Amino acid sequence: MIHICPYCMNPVEFYNNDYIGELQPVNVDNENFNCGALQSKVILKNAKCSNIQNLKMNGGKIAKKLNLTKEQKELFFRKIIEIKRKKNRKPDYIILEIAINSVI
Repeated sequence: MIHICPYCMNPVEFYNNDYIGELQPVNVDNENFNCGALQSKVILKNAKCSNIQNLKMNGGKIAKKLNLTKEQKELFFRKIIEIKRKKNRKPDYIILEIAINSVI
C-alpha cells in the first residue's frame, strides 16, 4: 500500500517512524527527503481539496516517480476522475491514495 504525504504530495511506501505529536501518534517518512513535515492534525486538517485538473497534475508527478506503465497511468487517471466525482469533498491526498492503490 502506498501513502501520499498530504503536505508535499509525494508517494510514500511506508512510514517507518512514529512520533508523538499533539497527544496522538504522528507518522514521519525518513525516505522522503523533500519533506520533513510531521503529519499532525494541523497538516491533515489543512490538506487541499482541489479540482480534477490539479489532481491529474499531481497524479502525473506521482505516476512518474513510481514508473507506472502506460496502461497503469490511464487507469490511474480514470480512477482519479471517478473517485473525485463520487467523493468530491475528500482531500486530494486521500483521492490519490485510493486511486494509486487500486491500480498497483
